[in-house]
Amino acid sequence: MKIKDFKYYRHYDLENFVFTQGITKIGSCAFMDCTSLKEAIFPDSLQNVGSASFADCISLEKIIFSPLSKVNSIELRAFNRCGNVKEIVLPYSVEKIDQEAFGQCYAVESIIMPEHIGFLHETAFLGCYQRKIMYKNKEFNNIYKFLEYFKEEKEEELKNIKKVSNLSL
Repeated sequence: MKIKDFKYYRHYDLENFVFTQGITKIGSCAFMDCTSLKEAIFPDSLQNVGSASFADCISLEKIIFSPLSKVNSIELRAFNRCGNVKEIVLPYSVEKIDQEAFGQCYAVESIIMPEHIGFLHETAFLGCYQRKIMYKNKEFNNIYKFLEYFKEEKEEELKNIKKVSNLSL
């Protein structure tokens, strides 16, 4: 089941919304500019958070994914300008975080990243001035140090793939 694109766009009085089991996708701009929405607690069934789906939800304080979540993609500007979010805990299933997915979430104090993320756009957390990022049991005190580490790690993985592919039997 999908929440359609623009379904609740600019519902200014929407404070709470129950994301029920069975929802697999939240469409683009589905909750954009719902300025009273306070929390987003997602079910296990969710697989994709569409572009700008929660952009400009300025009262949003919590973004909680179920530990058993199936979310594999957080699209372009999905939570952009959600200025009151304090903590982001991403589920193990996330493989892709697109451009400015959490951009300008100024109040974020910590981000907990899954260990196997495949694609992380360099601007995914643009404008976040968090104090702590956890990734592979390592703690980084700012986004730039984390991005540098992540980039080096991916480059090393690519080198190892090329070495294996150059082997001949």
